[in-house]
Amino acid sequence: MRFLMIALTALLLFLFPVVDPASAGPPPFTVKSAAPSSEITAIFRQNEGWTGGDGAYSISLGERSALWLFGDSYLGKIRDGRREDPLLVNNSLSLLNFCKGERAMEFYWGIENGFPAAVFSPEKKSHFYWPGDGAYDSEALYLCFKELAFTDEGPPGFQFSWCGDTLIRVQNPKASPAEWKWKASPLPFQSTGTVTPHVGTACLFDNDCIYLYGVYDQAFGSIEKGSVILARISRSELSQMNIKSLQYWCSHDNRCYWSSSPVHCAVLFTEGATEMTVQAVNGIEGYIATYTRGGMGPDIFIRHSMYPEGPWSDPVTAYHCPETGLYLYAGKAHRELSTKPGQIIITYCRNLGSLEEDVIRPDVYFPQAVEVQLEMTVRQK
Repeated sequence: MRFLMIALTALLLFLFPVVDPASAGPPPFTVKSAAPSSEITAIFRQNEGWTGGDGAYSISLGERSALWLFGDSYLGKIRDGRREDPLLVNNSLSLLNFCKGERAMEFYWGIENGFPAAVFSPEKKSHFYWPGDGAYDSEALYLCFKELAFTDEGPPGFQFSWCGDTLIRVQNPKASPAEWKWKASPLPFQSTGTVTPHVGTACLFDNDCIYLYGVYDQAFGSIEKGSVILARISRSELSQMNIKSLQYWCSHDNRCYWSSSPVHCAVLFTEGATEMTVQAVNGIEGYIATYTRGGMGPDIFIRHSMYPEGPWSDPVTAYHCPETGLYLYAGKAHRELSTKPGQIIITYCRNLGSLEEDVIRPDVYFPQAVEVQLEMTVRQK
Protein backbone atom coordinates (compact mmCIF):
# COMPACT_ATOMS: atom_id res chain seq x y z
CA MET A 1 0.00 0.00 0.00
CA ARG A 2 2.84 2.39 0.88
CA PHE A 3 4.48 1.96 -2.54
CA LEU A 4 1.10 2.34 -4.23
CA MET A 5 0.55 5.68 -2.45
CA ILE A 6 4.03 6.86 -3.47
CA ALA A 7 3.35 5.94 -7.07
CA LEU A 8 -0.06 7.65 -6.98
CA THR A 9 1.46 10.81 -5.51
CA ALA A 10 4.10 10.86 -8.24
CA LEU A 11 1.41 10.47 -10.89
CA LEU A 12 -0.63 13.35 -9.44
CA LEU A 13 2.45 15.58 -9.35
CA PHE A 14 3.02 14.82 -13.02
CA LEU A 15 -0.59 15.46 -14.04
CA PHE A 16 -1.09 18.44 -11.72
CA PRO A 17 2.31 20.05 -11.09
CA VAL A 18 2.76 22.61 -8.38
CA VAL A 19 2.56 25.99 -10.08
CA ASP A 20 4.05 28.67 -7.89
CA PRO A 21 1.95 31.69 -8.85
CA ALA A 22 4.19 34.51 -9.95
CA SER A 23 3.48 37.63 -7.93
CA ALA A 24 3.75 41.13 -9.33
CA GLY A 25 4.73 42.28 -5.85
CA PRO A 26 2.81 44.95 -3.93
CA PRO A 27 -0.14 46.58 -5.71
CA PRO A 28 0.25 50.18 -6.95
CA PHE A 29 -2.06 51.48 -4.23
CA THR A 30 -2.85 51.39 -0.55
CA VAL A 31 -6.20 51.33 1.22
CA LYS A 32 -6.74 54.90 2.35
CA SER A 33 -10.07 54.24 4.09
CA ALA A 34 -12.72 51.56 4.48
CA ALA A 35 -16.03 52.01 6.26
CA PRO A 36 -19.55 50.54 6.23
CA SER A 37 -22.03 52.22 3.87
CA SER A 38 -25.36 52.37 5.67
CA GLU A 39 -26.90 54.10 2.64
CA ILE A 40 -26.20 51.19 0.29
CA THR A 41 -26.90 48.52 2.89
CA ALA A 42 -30.34 50.07 3.40
CA ILE A 43 -31.24 49.08 -0.18
CA PHE A 44 -31.35 45.47 1.00
CA ARG A 45 -33.44 46.12 4.12
CA GLN A 46 -36.85 44.95 2.91
CA ASN A 47 -39.74 44.18 5.25
CA GLU A 48 -42.03 42.58 2.70
CA GLY A 49 -41.56 40.40 -0.37
CA TRP A 50 -37.83 39.68 -0.59
CA THR A 51 -36.50 39.91 2.97
CA GLY A 52 -32.97 38.59 2.67
CA GLY A 53 -30.47 36.64 0.61
CA ASP A 54 -26.79 36.01 0.06
CA GLY A 55 -24.57 35.72 -3.01
CA ALA A 56 -25.03 39.31 -4.21
CA TYR A 57 -23.32 39.38 -7.59
CA SER A 58 -24.07 42.47 -9.69
CA ILE A 59 -23.85 42.95 -13.45
CA SER A 60 -24.12 46.34 -15.10
CA LEU A 61 -26.85 46.52 -17.75
CA GLY A 62 -25.82 49.98 -18.89
CA GLU A 63 -25.74 53.40 -17.31
CA ARG A 64 -29.23 53.22 -15.79
CA SER A 65 -29.54 49.76 -14.26
CA ALA A 66 -27.76 46.73 -12.87
CA LEU A 67 -28.80 43.14 -12.30
CA TRP A 68 -28.21 41.59 -8.89
CA LEU A 69 -28.16 37.83 -8.32
CA PHE A 70 -28.82 36.25 -4.94
CA GLY A 71 -28.50 32.74 -3.57
CA ASP A 72 -30.87 31.31 -0.95
CA SER A 73 -33.48 34.02 -0.46
CA TYR A 74 -36.24 34.56 2.07
CA LEU A 75 -39.68 35.68 0.91
CA GLY A 76 -42.49 36.90 3.14
CA LYS A 77 -42.81 39.61 5.77
CA ILE A 78 -40.87 40.90 8.74
CA ARG A 79 -43.08 41.83 11.67
CA ASP A 80 -42.27 42.51 15.30
CA GLY A 81 -38.59 41.84 14.72
CA ARG A 82 -38.90 38.40 13.11
CA ARG A 83 -39.60 36.76 9.76
CA GLU A 84 -43.22 35.70 9.57
CA ASP A 85 -43.88 32.35 7.82
CA PRO A 86 -40.85 32.74 5.55
CA LEU A 87 -40.41 30.84 2.31
CA LEU A 88 -36.92 30.00 1.08
CA VAL A 89 -36.02 29.81 -2.63
CA ASN A 90 -32.56 28.86 -3.91
CA ASN A 91 -32.02 31.95 -6.06
CA SER A 92 -33.62 35.28 -6.81
CA LEU A 93 -32.67 38.50 -8.56
CA SER A 94 -33.29 42.21 -8.55
CA LEU A 95 -32.92 45.16 -10.88
CA LEU A 96 -31.25 48.20 -9.40
CA ASN A 97 -32.37 51.29 -11.28
CA PHE A 98 -30.55 54.62 -11.16
CA CYS A 99 -32.96 57.52 -11.54
CA LYS A 100 -32.01 61.14 -10.85
CA GLY A 101 -29.24 60.07 -8.51
CA GLU A 102 -31.51 57.75 -6.52
CA ARG A 103 -31.29 53.97 -6.29
CA ALA A 104 -34.39 51.80 -6.40
CA MET A 105 -34.30 48.01 -6.30
CA GLU A 106 -37.06 45.73 -7.63
CA PHE A 107 -36.90 42.05 -6.67
CA TYR A 108 -37.97 39.01 -8.68
CA TRP A 109 -38.41 35.31 -8.01
CA GLY A 110 -40.02 32.47 -9.90
CA ILE A 111 -43.47 30.90 -9.64
CA GLU A 112 -44.02 27.15 -9.93
CA ASN A 113 -47.46 25.58 -9.62
CA GLY A 114 -48.71 28.81 -8.10
CA PHE A 115 -46.02 28.97 -5.39
CA PRO A 116 -42.84 31.05 -5.09
CA ALA A 117 -39.79 29.31 -6.55
CA ALA A 118 -36.27 30.00 -7.76
CA VAL A 119 -35.87 32.08 -10.91
CA PHE A 120 -33.51 29.51 -12.45
CA SER A 121 -33.63 25.75 -11.84
CA PRO A 122 -31.73 22.78 -13.35
CA GLU A 123 -33.54 20.09 -15.31
CA LYS A 124 -32.74 17.60 -12.55
CA LYS A 125 -35.37 18.38 -9.92
CA SER A 126 -33.25 17.19 -7.00
CA HIS A 127 -30.57 19.77 -7.89
CA PHE A 128 -30.59 23.55 -7.53
CA TYR A 129 -28.65 26.62 -8.67
CA TRP A 130 -26.68 29.17 -6.72
CA PRO A 131 -25.39 32.16 -8.69
CA GLY A 132 -21.91 32.73 -9.99
CA ASP A 133 -20.86 35.84 -11.87
CA GLY A 134 -22.09 37.01 -15.26
CA ALA A 135 -21.55 39.50 -18.07
CA TYR A 136 -23.66 41.63 -20.42
CA ASP A 137 -22.79 42.68 -23.97
CA SER A 138 -25.99 44.54 -25.03
CA GLU A 139 -27.16 41.63 -27.20
CA ALA A 140 -27.35 38.94 -24.55
CA LEU A 141 -26.85 38.34 -20.86
CA TYR A 142 -24.58 35.50 -19.74
CA LEU A 143 -24.91 34.07 -16.24
CA CYS A 144 -22.85 31.39 -14.52
CA PHE A 145 -24.45 29.17 -11.91
CA LYS A 146 -23.19 26.55 -9.49
CA GLU A 147 -25.24 23.34 -9.65
CA LEU A 148 -25.67 21.73 -6.24
CA ALA A 149 -27.43 18.83 -4.56
CA PHE A 150 -28.35 18.19 -0.94
CA THR A 151 -26.43 15.49 0.94
CA ASP A 152 -26.58 13.94 4.40
CA GLU A 153 -22.94 14.77 5.04
CA GLY A 154 -21.49 17.89 6.62
CA PRO A 155 -22.50 20.16 9.49
CA PRO A 156 -25.96 21.80 9.54
CA GLY A 157 -26.16 24.51 6.91
CA PHE A 158 -23.43 22.88 4.79
CA GLN A 159 -25.10 19.62 3.74
CA PHE A 160 -24.74 20.04 0.00
CA SER A 161 -22.31 19.09 -2.75
CA TRP A 162 -21.15 21.16 -5.71
CA CYS A 163 -22.00 18.92 -8.68
CA GLY A 164 -21.05 21.13 -11.60
CA ASP A 165 -21.42 24.49 -13.31
CA THR A 166 -23.84 25.91 -15.86
CA LEU A 167 -23.73 28.84 -18.25
CA ILE A 168 -27.07 30.48 -19.06
CA ARG A 169 -27.64 32.79 -22.01
CA VAL A 170 -30.60 35.15 -21.64
CA GLN A 171 -31.68 36.05 -25.16
CA ASN A 172 -33.86 39.05 -24.28
CA PRO A 173 -32.27 40.76 -21.26
CA LYS A 174 -34.01 44.09 -21.95
CA ALA A 175 -37.40 42.49 -21.25
CA SER A 176 -38.79 42.07 -17.76
CA PRO A 177 -37.11 39.12 -15.97
CA ALA A 178 -40.53 37.45 -15.82
CA GLU A 179 -40.41 37.30 -19.64
CA TRP A 180 -36.82 36.19 -20.09
CA LYS A 181 -36.04 33.41 -22.54
CA TRP A 182 -32.91 31.51 -21.68
CA LYS A 183 -30.81 28.51 -22.63
CA ALA A 184 -28.54 26.58 -20.29
CA SER A 185 -25.35 24.68 -21.18
CA PRO A 186 -23.16 22.73 -18.74
CA LEU A 187 -19.62 23.96 -18.24
CA PRO A 188 -16.82 21.35 -18.18
CA PHE A 189 -16.49 19.59 -14.85
CA GLN A 190 -15.41 16.13 -13.74
CA SER A 191 -15.27 15.05 -10.11
CA THR A 192 -14.05 11.47 -10.47
CA GLY A 193 -10.59 10.28 -11.48
CA THR A 194 -9.37 13.83 -12.00
CA VAL A 195 -10.80 17.04 -10.64
CA THR A 196 -11.63 19.79 -13.10
CA PRO A 197 -11.68 23.29 -11.60
CA HIS A 198 -15.01 25.04 -11.33
CA VAL A 199 -15.33 28.13 -13.53
CA GLY A 200 -17.66 31.12 -13.37
CA THR A 201 -16.76 32.38 -9.90
CA ALA A 202 -15.89 35.69 -11.61
CA CYS A 203 -16.45 36.93 -15.18
CA LEU A 204 -14.72 39.64 -17.18
CA PHE A 205 -15.30 40.87 -20.72
CA ASP A 206 -12.00 42.03 -22.22
CA ASN A 207 -11.62 42.75 -25.94
CA ASP A 208 -13.00 39.79 -27.90
CA CYS A 209 -13.22 37.28 -25.04
CA ILE A 210 -15.05 36.62 -21.85
CA TYR A 211 -12.72 35.43 -19.11
CA LEU A 212 -14.13 32.97 -16.59
CA TYR A 213 -12.22 32.75 -13.34
CA GLY A 214 -12.51 29.55 -11.40
CA VAL A 215 -11.35 27.73 -8.33
CA TYR A 216 -10.51 24.30 -7.05
CA ASP A 217 -13.03 23.75 -4.25
CA GLN A 218 -11.00 20.83 -2.90
CA ALA A 219 -7.35 19.91 -2.70
CA PHE A 220 -6.16 17.46 -5.34
CA GLY A 221 -2.63 16.17 -5.66
CA SER A 222 -0.35 19.16 -5.23
CA ILE A 223 -3.13 21.70 -5.84
CA GLU A 224 -4.35 23.59 -2.80
CA LYS A 225 -8.01 24.12 -2.09
CA GLY A 226 -8.89 27.68 -3.11
CA SER A 227 -6.38 27.85 -5.97
CA VAL A 228 -7.68 30.32 -8.58
CA ILE A 229 -7.49 29.53 -12.31
CA LEU A 230 -8.65 31.15 -15.55
CA ALA A 231 -10.50 30.08 -18.70
CA ARG A 232 -11.74 32.05 -21.69
CA ILE A 233 -14.08 31.82 -24.66
CA SER A 234 -14.41 34.18 -27.62
CA ARG A 235 -17.48 36.38 -27.97
CA SER A 236 -18.39 34.72 -31.27
CA GLU A 237 -18.23 31.22 -29.82
CA LEU A 238 -20.05 32.40 -26.72
CA SER A 239 -22.93 33.80 -28.76
CA GLN A 240 -23.38 30.29 -30.20
CA MET A 241 -22.96 28.71 -26.74
CA ASN A 242 -20.13 26.62 -28.15
CA ILE A 243 -18.76 25.66 -24.74
CA LYS A 244 -16.36 23.11 -26.27
CA SER A 245 -14.19 26.01 -27.42
CA LEU A 246 -13.40 26.95 -23.81
CA GLN A 247 -9.66 27.35 -23.21
CA TYR A 248 -7.70 27.24 -19.95
CA TRP A 249 -4.67 29.34 -19.04
CA CYS A 250 -1.97 26.74 -18.43
CA SER A 251 1.62 26.54 -17.26
CA HIS A 252 3.99 23.67 -18.06
CA ASP A 253 7.67 23.25 -18.91
CA ASN A 254 8.36 26.88 -17.97
CA ARG A 255 5.88 28.34 -20.45
CA CYS A 256 2.33 29.65 -20.25
CA TYR A 257 -0.25 29.02 -22.95
CA TRP A 258 -3.96 28.56 -23.67
CA SER A 259 -5.21 24.98 -23.95
CA SER A 260 -8.51 23.14 -24.33
CA SER A 261 -7.40 20.83 -21.51
CA PRO A 262 -7.35 21.89 -17.84
CA VAL A 263 -4.64 19.34 -16.94
CA HIS A 264 -1.90 21.96 -16.49
CA CYS A 265 -4.01 24.89 -15.30
CA ALA A 266 -1.86 27.72 -14.03
CA VAL A 267 -2.62 28.83 -10.48
CA LEU A 268 -3.06 32.61 -10.51
CA PHE A 269 -3.06 32.84 -6.73
CA THR A 270 -4.06 30.81 -3.67
CA GLU A 271 -6.47 31.35 -0.76
CA GLY A 272 -9.14 32.31 -3.28
CA ALA A 273 -12.88 31.88 -2.91
CA THR A 274 -15.82 30.25 -4.64
CA GLU A 275 -17.34 33.74 -4.92
CA MET A 276 -15.31 36.71 -6.14
CA THR A 277 -15.17 39.51 -8.70
CA VAL A 278 -12.56 40.75 -11.15
CA GLN A 279 -13.31 44.27 -12.37
CA ALA A 280 -11.78 47.50 -13.55
CA VAL A 281 -11.79 50.35 -11.05
CA ASN A 282 -12.23 53.96 -12.10
CA GLY A 283 -8.90 55.79 -12.10
CA ILE A 284 -6.75 52.64 -11.85
CA GLU A 285 -5.36 50.85 -14.88
CA GLY A 286 -5.75 47.09 -14.99
CA TYR A 287 -8.06 44.94 -12.89
CA ILE A 288 -8.78 44.27 -9.24
CA ALA A 289 -9.84 40.91 -7.80
CA THR A 290 -12.02 41.11 -4.70
CA TYR A 291 -12.83 38.13 -2.49
CA THR A 292 -13.16 36.86 1.05
CA ARG A 293 -9.87 35.26 2.01
CA GLY A 294 -10.24 31.50 1.70
CA GLY A 295 -13.98 31.89 1.08
CA MET A 296 -14.98 32.30 4.72
CA GLY A 297 -13.80 34.69 7.42
CA PRO A 298 -13.53 38.38 8.33
CA ASP A 299 -10.86 39.49 5.84
CA ILE A 300 -11.77 40.77 2.38
CA PHE A 301 -8.73 40.77 0.10
CA ILE A 302 -8.00 42.66 -3.10
CA ARG A 303 -5.27 42.04 -5.67
CA HIS A 304 -4.22 43.97 -8.77
CA SER A 305 -3.11 42.91 -12.23
CA MET A 306 -2.62 44.71 -15.54
CA TYR A 307 -3.90 41.67 -17.45
CA PRO A 308 -6.68 39.11 -16.89
CA GLU A 309 -4.18 36.24 -16.59
CA GLY A 310 -1.82 38.09 -14.27
CA PRO A 311 0.68 38.23 -12.76
CA TRP A 312 -1.38 39.25 -9.75
CA SER A 313 -0.06 41.40 -6.94
CA ASP A 314 0.29 40.40 -3.34
CA PRO A 315 -3.04 40.57 -1.48
CA VAL A 316 -4.07 43.62 0.50
CA THR A 317 -6.78 43.60 3.16
CA ALA A 318 -9.46 45.97 1.89
CA TYR A 319 -11.71 45.48 4.91
CA HIS A 320 -11.81 43.48 8.11
CA CYS A 321 -15.42 42.64 8.96
CA PRO A 322 -16.04 43.47 12.63
CA GLU A 323 -18.75 40.89 13.34
CA THR A 324 -18.09 37.91 15.60
CA GLY A 325 -20.09 34.72 16.02
CA LEU A 326 -21.34 34.80 12.41
CA TYR A 327 -20.36 33.15 9.15
CA LEU A 328 -18.80 35.89 6.99
CA TYR A 329 -18.31 35.29 3.28
CA ALA A 330 -18.97 36.34 -0.36
CA GLY A 331 -16.88 39.50 -0.57
CA LYS A 332 -17.40 41.15 -3.98
CA ALA A 333 -16.98 44.52 -5.70
CA HIS A 334 -19.70 46.46 -7.57
CA ARG A 335 -18.29 48.91 -10.05
CA GLU A 336 -21.67 50.38 -11.02
CA LEU A 337 -22.04 51.77 -7.48
CA SER A 338 -18.71 53.60 -7.45
CA THR A 339 -18.89 57.36 -7.91
CA LYS A 340 -15.26 58.53 -7.86
CA PRO A 341 -11.78 57.39 -8.90
CA GLY A 342 -10.18 54.76 -6.71
CA GLN A 343 -13.42 53.92 -4.96
CA ILE A 344 -14.61 50.32 -4.57
CA ILE A 345 -18.03 49.46 -3.20
CA ILE A 346 -17.83 45.99 -1.66
CA THR A 347 -20.56 43.79 -0.25
CA TYR A 348 -20.20 40.73 1.94
CA CYS A 349 -22.73 38.34 3.42
CA ARG A 350 -23.48 37.14 6.93
CA ASN A 351 -25.13 33.93 8.05
CA LEU A 352 -26.24 32.54 11.39
CA GLY A 353 -25.98 28.96 10.18
CA SER A 354 -29.55 27.83 10.83
CA LEU A 355 -32.98 28.60 9.41
CA GLU A 356 -34.46 28.87 12.90
CA GLU A 357 -32.08 31.67 13.86
CA ASP A 358 -32.65 33.44 10.55
CA VAL A 359 -36.34 33.67 11.47
CA ILE A 360 -35.73 35.40 14.80
CA ARG A 361 -32.75 37.48 13.57
CA PRO A 362 -33.85 39.16 10.33
CA ASP A 363 -31.16 41.81 10.86
CA VAL A 364 -28.35 39.45 9.78
CA TYR A 365 -29.07 37.69 6.49
CA PHE A 366 -28.72 40.30 3.75
CA PRO A 367 -25.70 41.96 2.05
CA GLN A 368 -23.59 44.46 3.97
CA ALA A 369 -21.99 47.27 1.97
CA VAL A 370 -18.57 48.82 2.52
CA GLU A 371 -17.00 51.86 0.84
CA VAL A 372 -13.28 51.44 0.21
CA GLN A 373 -11.07 54.25 -1.05
CA LEU A 374 -7.73 53.43 -2.65
CA GLU A 375 -4.79 55.79 -2.93
CA MET A 376 -2.18 55.34 -5.65
CA THR A 377 1.42 54.85 -4.52
CA VAL A 378 2.87 54.22 -7.98
CA ARG A 379 2.22 56.42 -11.00
CA GLN A 380 0.71 54.40 -13.84
CA LYS A 381 1.38 55.23 -17.46
